[in-house]
Amino acid sequence: MRQPPTNASATNPNIQICVTPVKASTTDLSTLMSDWRALWTTLTTAKQEQYDHLAPGFFLSPLWIETWLTQHGLHTGEDLWCVRSYGGDDVLRAMGFFCSHRARRHGVLTVRQLVLHATGQAPQDRITTEYNNLLCAPGERADHWTAILRQLHQSNFPPWDELVLPGITEPLAEDLARAGQYQITATHVVTTAPSYHVNLDQLRRNSVDNIEDFIVTLSKNSRSQIRRALRLYEQLGPVTLSRTDHVETAHSWFDALNHWHTEKWQTKIGAASLDNPYAHPFHRALIEAGIAKGKIDLLRICAGETPIGYLYNFVEGATASFYAGGFRPETDNRLKPGLVCHALATAYYLQRHCSVYDFMGGNDRYKASLGVPGPAIMTVALQTVHPGLALERMARRLKKRFIREPS
Repeated sequence: MRQPPTNASATNPNIQICVTPVKASTTDLSTLMSDWRALWTTLTTAKQEQYDHLAPGFFLSPLWIETWLTQHGLHTGEDLWCVRSYGGDDVLRAMGFFCSHRARRHGVLTVRQLVLHATGQAPQDRITTEYNNLLCAPGERADHWTAILRQLHQSNFPPWDELVLPGITEPLAEDLARAGQYQITATHVVTTAPSYHVNLDQLRRNSVDNIEDFIVTLSKNSRSQIRRALRLYEQLGPVTLSRTDHVETAHSWFDALNHWHTEKWQTKIGAASLDNPYAHPFHRALIEAGIAKGKIDLLRICAGETPIGYLYNFVEGATASFYAGGFRPETDNRLKPGLVCHALATAYYLQRHCSVYDFMGGNDRYKASLGVPGPAIMTVALQTVHPGLALERMARRLKKRFIREPS
């Protein structure tokens, strides 16, 4: 497979784009991760206070990216590409990985996709990346995205019809629509979900530093539910939260979490995000690499000696992010293990001096009850000229019209 040359961006001659294939070799991975870590270190140590809310998060961290590359990206049977963007000083400024994937839709339409930090194959991609983006300084992202989109459009190398960006935020989707206005025929929003978070810094400014003070800030209904559930659980003994930094214990807790998580979601939707042949090994590898570094939090909440829930969270910088939970099934609907566990976790992260407890994407009721809205999390497809995609868009518009205007 030939390697395309480095090309200058027509929009900014100071930006150079290099697109190269990635081989499944130890040497290649070592070189790539060395570049990624160096860029990550530069971005996370630079003083960018005005961009704190846009700083690269856990899903762009070397821990997540290297685990994804070794577990999925290099073993999909599809082509994997590394895109690098250099400034006028020939210094690496932005970096991202794209998988080539041929999607077959409606039984007849084949679409060549480039997928950012995902494979395009549903079983592997159920690990669910969020806050996806290029690894790049926030203030430079628009320029580098514009240059990359133009380069991919002009060279058509690797060939593509659709650029799929899973787990990006709504502001980024809007920026990309503007950045690609000359190269992109259409922007299709595949999925969208609200996000919620707890602003821990704001709570501290309001003198909130424990669970009871936090409960007071909630709605009357949420206060009542949590306090009643706590009283009932306390009949079994004190309600406590603990964290482990031992790999074997973390694996044990993750397996217990996975059991309850799978039991709940297979009952509701027939599938569970943690329980498939691709996701489970991925998370065990992530836990093994990150638990002792403080990047992974496996939390167990007990009433007396009885576990009532487990939380699987990620920690990057001052942000703790909730990824998955497993809670004891209760026949008494007054018992709210999810609410209780997240209320205790909020108090825990207040004590750890985190700035944000992020529930990430999803419209679960507890997220809205405990947190405040954040940006929508979306999967967006940027589409080029393609007759089949044009027909698909037309069919989609007609379907929406008939749904809204039934005869």
